[in-house]
Amino acid sequence: MSDDGLTEAICQFTIADITKQILLICHDEANIGWFWDFMITVIGSKYQLMDMSFGKIDLNTFFMRLQEQDDNVASWSDSTIKKLKQVLTKMLVE
Repeated sequence: MSDDGLTEAICQFTIADITKQILLICHDEANIGWFWDFMITVIGSKYQLMDMSFGKIDLNTFFMRLQEQDDNVASWSDSTIKKLKQVLTKMLVE
């Protein structure tokens, strides 16, 4: 992390929700293109439309589109995609 304020907050705050939000920001800044794409195209568009629903269909649609557009992602195993879906869901819930 290049932001000293975020690093200090993670070390000092004991409030789980704040720490989780900071870690989500840090994960987002880790230059993971597909994660950024997910946050913008799926979560961002839902937020903009005030649509608070989220489910498996959103994840399935996103990863299907991503696999069609990126040969590298298309080569990922089903178990990798399944794990990424689980991790994304957990991050959003927490």
